[in-house]
Amino acid sequence: MQIPEKPVWRILLIDDDEDDYLLTKSLLSETKGRECKLEWASSFRSGWQALEAKCYDVVLVDYDLGITNGLELIRLFISREYPTPFILLTGRGSIEVDVEAMHAGATLYLTKSEVNPLLLERSIRYAIEHKQIQKELAKANNGLLIQQRELQRQNEMLREEIAERKRVEEAFLSKEAALRGVLDATKESIWLFEPDGTILLGNETAFSRLKMPPEMALGKDISHLWSADIAQPRFAHLREVVETGQPVEFEDERSGTHFLHSYYPVKDIEGTVTSVAAFSHDITKIKQAENKFQAAHQRTIEILESIGDAFYSLDEHFCFTYINRQAGTIWGKVPNDLVGKKIWDVFPMFTKTEAYSKIIRAMKDRNQDQFETYSAYLDQWVDVHLYPTDHGLSVYFQDITRRKHLERDIQKLGELR
Repeated sequence: MQIPEKPVWRILLIDDDEDDYLLTKSLLSETKGRECKLEWASSFRSGWQALEAKCYDVVLVDYDLGITNGLELIRLFISREYPTPFILLTGRGSIEVDVEAMHAGATLYLTKSEVNPLLLERSIRYAIEHKQIQKELAKANNGLLIQQRELQRQNEMLREEIAERKRVEEAFLSKEAALRGVLDATKESIWLFEPDGTILLGNETAFSRLKMPPEMALGKDISHLWSADIAQPRFAHLREVVETGQPVEFEDERSGTHFLHSYYPVKDIEGTVTSVAAFSHDITKIKQAENKFQAAHQRTIEILESIGDAFYSLDEHFCFTYINRQAGTIWGKVPNDLVGKKIWDVFPMFTKTEAYSKIIRAMKDRNQDQFETYSAYLDQWVDVHLYPTDHGLSVYFQDITRRKHLERDIQKLGELR
């Protein structure tokens, strides 16, 4: 039996210290889950050239690169939408460098003295998976925006066409000859029925859709046009118009084609309904657009429910619009119970935390942010990412308590030495 080959990670290390290159190569050789193919660029310039030449699965960048630093290189390629995640390596373990790295666009920040094979492998895997999730979310969001715009356009067209139908109805009351010209010019099916369902007239589109000449339909009742499962509901709506004197709109489907029907009462000068004008508009494309929008929305939900990070979104009033299962589990809340509620009403204790000011600032300034903070409510350290959107804020967070405890233990061990 042939053993399948491990997937290969293509990794670029940009570091001017050959000893660090050899150390990184040694650490990667001990990874268990993936085979690693490491390339080394020993300067800012050679790193630039390597990134210009091809893409990698992940790029490890040293902070100190001679007269320049790795952050400048990261900023440059992030601004050019380089598709690969960057991990900053440095011997300077400080919050300032950490924040600076995140603002530059680095996915992670590692202190060289703390790196071991397991941490390096996990960091690379996280950076790659996080970048892929960002790409999928961006793709899904773009798809949703396109579908929303298309649906808005179709709805606007539908509103305009309904207004046109009303104008046609007024023309019908004043001049039969002019009405016939307008009716036969439209792409909609138009019928005129007696209150008992007898067919008075139909336009060319109506007869064309039914593949029936006018002489076979005129003077017959509504059941003559369609099968009982279609004719009976339509006749019921016709009677509703006659009895109430009010227009009715409804939808149905025939042989895979979706229709929006508008039935209008035609009244005499005394207000009695003498006939019913029926307009049938093919809305199949609109339905397809709605289905695509719903499918794209569902894909986004599935992505958010599948990621390991907790996620929630807020509108411009700081009300929850979505909470994924992981966030609900961490908070001990049912996600659907939170939708529509203000985050500060659900968690009033958050207003006294660093997260509160960060969220307020991100919502106001429309800038992305990342920070690590201790949550007394959860008794956990959490890594929080804030992403402003057109209508509010998206927030990812994950439990990093174990990592923080490990960092603390390593620091204590170092102090003992």
